[in-house]
Amino acid sequence: MLFSKIAEDLIFLSAEDIGFVEIGDKVCTGSSMMPQKKNPDTLELIRGKSSKFLGYLASFFTLEKGVVSGYSKDFQEDKKILFEAFDEFYSILFAVYQVFKNISAKKRELPYHILATDVAEKIFREKKMSYREVHKFIGEHIKIHQKLPESLTFEESLKMKRTPQSTNPDFVREKMRVLENRWRLLKGNITHIVSRFSYYNFEKRVMNEIGSLK
Repeated sequence: MLFSKIAEDLIFLSAEDIGFVEIGDKVCTGSSMMPQKKNPDTLELIRGKSSKFLGYLASFFTLEKGVVSGYSKDFQEDKKILFEAFDEFYSILFAVYQVFKNISAKKRELPYHILATDVAEKIFREKKMSYREVHKFIGEHIKIHQKLPESLTFEESLKMKRTPQSTNPDFVREKMRVLENRWRLLKGNITHIVSRFSYYNFEKRVMNEIGSLK
C-alpha cells in the first residue's frame, strides 16, 4: 500500500495545476489525440498493481483459516500466491526505482501566506505572546496589509522544527541514518529470500522444459 500512496502523491504533485514535480518522458506516455499531453502511466500502473496485494492477502488468509494444526496438502496452494506476489512486488519495485531516476523538482511561485503558521510559531516563541493572540494578530495583519508581519524563508522554517518526526534537516539526516543501519541488518535476509525465489523459478522452468520434451 506504501507504493500505491507514493504513486498517488506523485501523480497529484505532477499535475499541471499543482506542478511541484516533473515526471520524465522515459516513464510517461503521450496521448494519441492531444499532442501536449503527458500521461504518468507508470505511476498509474504502480497504483493499480498495488491493489492486487489485498487480494493475495485475502487468498492467503482464506486458505489458512479452514485447516487444522499441522501440515495439510492445502498449503501447497500458498506457494502459488506467495511466488506470484513476489513477482508483482519485484516489478513494482523496479518501476518505482525507474520513476525516481526520472523525476525532478520544479520551481514555482508560492502564495505569500503559505508560511503564516510558521511565522506565528516564530512570534509566539520570541515575543512570549499566547498563541491565541498571535493567531489573531497575524490574521488581522494579512487582512489589512495583504502580507505577513515578518519575513521568513523556507530554510529558516525548516530549522525551527524541533520534533524528531519533523522536516528539520538534522532530524531527516538522523532518520536516514537509522534506516540505512536497519537496511544493512535486513539486507542479508532479503538476499537469502530473493535467492530462494530465484532457485524456485529456475527449477520450475527446468521442469517445464523437461515436460515439453516428453
